[in-house]
Amino acid sequence: MQLSTLWLFLAAPLLGGPMVHTTHPGGFSVDHPSGWKIETTNNRIVILSGNGEFVAIEAVPNPRSLGAEQLFQALAQGAQIGPIPKPGLLLASRTDASSAAAQLTTNGLKAHALLSVRGPVATLMIAAAPPSVFAQRLPELTQILQSFHFTPPSSAQAKTRTVLQYQRVTDSREQAFSTETPVGWRSEIGTYRPMVGDYRMETQTQSPDGTILCFAGDRNIGRFITPTQQMVQFNVREGGYYNPSGSVSYSVLRYLPGLQFAQYYLSRRFPGARILRSNDLPQVTAQASALRYRHGNPNGARLDTGEIEFEFQGKQGYVFVTTEITAGMLGAYFWNVVNLTGYLAASDGTATAAEVTRHLMDSGRPNPQWVIREYRMQAVEAQQGIDAMKAVNEVWSQTLAQRSEVNSRNSRLAGDGLSGQFRMLDPNTGQQVNVQASSNFFYRVNQTNVVIGVNHELGSNTPIDVTRLLRIDVEARR
Repeated sequence: MQLSTLWLFLAAPLLGGPMVHTTHPGGFSVDHPSGWKIETTNNRIVILSGNGEFVAIEAVPNPRSLGAEQLFQALAQGAQIGPIPKPGLLLASRTDASSAAAQLTTNGLKAHALLSVRGPVATLMIAAAPPSVFAQRLPELTQILQSFHFTPPSSAQAKTRTVLQYQRVTDSREQAFSTETPVGWRSEIGTYRPMVGDYRMETQTQSPDGTILCFAGDRNIGRFITPTQQMVQFNVREGGYYNPSGSVSYSVLRYLPGLQFAQYYLSRRFPGARILRSNDLPQVTAQASALRYRHGNPNGARLDTGEIEFEFQGKQGYVFVTTEITAGMLGAYFWNVVNLTGYLAASDGTATAAEVTRHLMDSGRPNPQWVIREYRMQAVEAQQGIDAMKAVNEVWSQTLAQRSEVNSRNSRLAGDGLSGQFRMLDPNTGQQVNVQASSNFFYRVNQTNVVIGVNHELGSNTPIDVTRLLRIDVEARR
């Protein structure tokens, strides 16, 4: 494919002079000045001089099929645009549905850039040079870009670029949902339940040669609750688990908005991955929120969306995440991951990976019967949870009442000690008698009001009729 038609906005006369024609084993050819170097990294080709000038062409995954301007802005919000780190001023000079052109200034360089979008993949082209020579060097940089030709792909590349056919596959575990995966790919979709009320849906599909993996959902991701001081008092800390109802267990973790959770997830599923670009997606969040809460949002829930492009073990990857947080009780917040999709692919398969990932989401369908059954089950579980919480509250109430009574009894006994008296109870009549705390045992004589105190308990063979009195809050309750 020749790319010169995409650079009409750089219209400039071509320069003469010696140019070298290079056919690169990476599958392209280009004309460039003698002595310039060609560097290829995954989806990017850079041709550069030793004086700061360079041209670059790069395949950019576009799994959400954004328009040219939206994708350009998403790239600008990330860590870099093509080979230019941390872009500075971004001035759009031409934009339509499929392409966008802009000027960039950063780190002592001036550049023209063009982004051309074609479905799930886009092409980014850049011509850059120091500002002092940019106008002079631009015609030659343009000539280099105009000379780009891609050679026919190898048989392996042609295989991955074949038009895919899809087939509908149903959740093999609970028939909760179905989606479409490529014919001939190894696919696994299912609903997983670590506990009765906790279901997790996961889809994975892999190309026959193993170079492309696409996924949606993850069985290892459950529900979360933010840590609170009350939990710490019960020795429940961040990194642990909280199970208030006995049916759903929550991981205790501070809230991670979409982009932060994508970074958290990447570090665990693909440890050592190198992040190439990362973006918050407020426009996507606003659109998703309008749809999700179109019937109201009584719990004050909030969505956050982010995406990451990364490199892992020589492959290119992408993760898209949406998280949702809702106010809970006692200062805690409940949150979960409502959307997690992504892929990992060899550099020549990212366009296919983006297409398949998008198709997984577009073709996903819930099973209405399963949804109805799940709602009924949740209603039963909710009632069980209410009953369990009621029982727990009753235990707590009894415990508090007992603690209150112990405290009161101790206070009364302390008062006895200060007053030098014991409060005694006649077990026969229920009458309370106050005596001087001078003996260990006290007796009522012959059912009269006469009370005697002794230091040794009287036996049953006492010649007179005595009734032993019981000390209140020690031997008898009030």
